Amino acid sequence: MKGLTIAGKTGTAEYDAKEGRFKRAWFMGFAPYDQPEVALSVLIEDADSGGHTAAPVAGEVFSRMFGGSREGAAAAGGAYAD
Repeated sequence: MKGLTIAGKTGTAEYDAKEGRFKRAWFMGFAPYDQPEVALSVLIEDADSGGHTAAPVAGEVFSRMFGGSREGAAAAGGAYAD
């Protein structure tokens, strides 16, 4: 969302199961950066990566909480990297 600064960290954890290897993607962050009001954690099972799967979800949640649009949320989610 334009004008909203989000601080956060992404990650990806791999684990073995009898059927194969799976990933858990996560994002933890807070916003606004300079005066935090909201902290958020997103964990997604059997995902791609934190930056590609969990961060966009967090971006959408933050955007909606702070009055942004769905398009702004997608842009915010794309700003994160592992």
